[in-house]
Amino acid sequence: MNRFVYILFLILVKFLEILPKSLRKGFFTVLEKVLFLVGEKNNKIIKQNLEFVYPDISQDEIIEIQKYFYHNLLLWGRTLIENLSISDEELKKW
Repeated sequence: MNRFVYILFLILVKFLEILPKSLRKGFFTVLEKVLFLVGEKNNKIIKQNLEFVYPDISQDEIIEIQKYFYHNLLLWGRTLIENLSISDEELKKW
C-alpha cells in the first residue's frame, strides 16, 4: 500500500512539473483553500495556540493566520517541486 501511495505521489509531482507555472500556482491556490476547509484539526491547534499566546486576538485575525499557514506550507511544497528539475547551470547562477 505504501509503495502504491508513493508511486501516485511521484506521478502527481511529475504532472505538476509539466504544468506551466501559472497553472501550477492556481492548483496550489485551490489546494490551500481546500486544506483550510478540511483541516479542522490543524485549524483548532492554531486557534488554541494563538489564543493562549494572544488572549485578545480576534477571530478574524485567527482565520487570517490559519489561511496564511496553509499558504506558506504549500508555497514551500510548490518551490520544492519547481526546484526538483533545476539544472546545474541554473543553480550556479544563484
